[in-house]
Amino acid sequence: GAERLRAHYAAHPTYQPLSDDVRHQQARDFAQRLTVEPVAAAPAHIAALRDAGWSERGVVTLAQLVGFISFQSRLLAGLRLLQGEESSSPAHAAVAGRWHTAAQTLSGQT
Repeated sequence: GAERLRAHYAAHPTYQPLSDDVRHQQARDFAQRLTVEPVAAAPAHIAALRDAGWSERGVVTLAQLVGFISFQSRLLAGLRLLQGEESSSPAHAAVAGRWHTAAQTLSGQT
């Protein structure tokens, strides 16, 4: 919903839209999951990226990029509201999401 931010990145000289190949589809799916419901991300999703040709460094970089742009879009939206600008995108309900319910982490920690 951050059209101005999307346009900013699309105007960058190195911008290239993602293709429909498996590698880019896995990246889109991973980015969507981290943005909308990060608690749903699991080792299997990282394995799917690796199977699609993503390196460990690439997976970490992708996750960091998703986190940064998600933060950036929320920050810009907040600054625009503080300046009295109306939002150009429809408001999305803010939900707490869901918490992990497992008694232990994948590594066995409580």
